[in-house]
Amino acid sequence: VSIDECSSLASWMTFKCALQDIPYGGGKGGLSIDPNNYSKEELECIARGYSRKLYNFIGSILKHWN
Repeated sequence: VSIDECSSLASWMTFKCALQDIPYGGGKGGLSIDPNNYSKEELECIARGYSRKLYNFIGSILKHWN
């Protein structure tokens, strides 16, 4: 991923949510790695670690208000 890709896709998501009156902004992220350099198990570990770090920022907005 690149910063331009993330910015563009986050902007589109912001507009889509606003047009549908959905209370979420836009967000996009990723890891800039070459998956050919890692085994299947290592890629799974990387993906799970990335997801764990984002857990508190993903999901229902109500989860953050409690």
